[in-house]
Amino acid sequence: MAGGYSRFLTRTHLYGKNSREEKINDAKHILDLEFRNDSSYCENMYLWIAGENPHKDAKVDIRIFNRRYSAANGNTAQFEMPIGQPVDIGNYYYDTETGRYWICTELFYVNEIHYSGKLTLCNWNLRWQAKDGRIINYPCHDVNSTQYNSGEAGDKTMVLGSSQHMVTVQATPDTVSLATPQRFFVSRDSKIPYRVTQNDTVSNYYGNGLCKITLFQDELREEDNTILGICDYVPENPPLYPAGTITITGNPYLKVGYDSDFYIDFHEMSPVQVEWEVISDFDLVQVIEPDSINLKTEDDALIGRSFILRATAGSLLAEKKIHVIEAF
Repeated sequence: MAGGYSRFLTRTHLYGKNSREEKINDAKHILDLEFRNDSSYCENMYLWIAGENPHKDAKVDIRIFNRRYSAANGNTAQFEMPIGQPVDIGNYYYDTETGRYWICTELFYVNEIHYSGKLTLCNWNLRWQAKDGRIINYPCHDVNSTQYNSGEAGDKTMVLGSSQHMVTVQATPDTVSLATPQRFFVSRDSKIPYRVTQNDTVSNYYGNGLCKITLFQDELREEDNTILGICDYVPENPPLYPAGTITITGNPYLKVGYDSDFYIDFHEMSPVQVEWEVISDFDLVQVIEPDSINLKTEDDALIGRSFILRATAGSLLAEKKIHVIEAF
């Protein structure tokens, strides 16, 4: 008996300080030997870097199993990774065999042995143009979150779509900063854009974390590029304004409760007297100066409406479409 216990202590000290460490080290050793031999092992999975220049990164060792589908969560799967692999909540993984993107939505550290968690299959690619002109791409999981209505809202003169979506993306400086009036195409029908109404950056703040972005159906605008799939697109090299013309500068959005200034620019010509006109079927507060106009509204009922601001300088004419939005 004493000899057997002595051998047990000797073996324990070789593999760990106590029986717990021995079992952990033994499990890690077996995992290292057999991990890639399991039928659930995926040989074609790579870390994916989203953003301005999306690209495939390092190959990862991963087992994927217990695939499921639900209307609320879409296609999901459980996974395991050895310690030392690039894993974090919000990480993207790209399967080169299927051409599909997965996002890590749950992650657990299992007793120094391995990581386990849940992957959610991305079903859309969120694209937008940053303020500095960069084109940003993020795979996302999109779910229709419209509830308790028909998907339409309107009055006697107009009926508008009111569907609502929620997209899940990796939390990065690109996505954490997304807020209204940012707009996206989130439909295979390129005529239906959506506007950000809420960006929850805290509820899933574990590791890198996730952003849960709520989108509300919007209207197609002239500046939306349906070919590129980018709303409010500004060309990289916009054409120069011809000499002897005028343009209106200012934010194309008027927030309820806030005032906005609009100015007239004279291109390679001497300034002349300007006449301003607001073309709409509702009233706005107007303060007119020689070369500018200040507009304001306190009426929440105007949210989602738009109007035309027109400036006339002699025989020259300039117009700008302004959208009334809610204040956040």
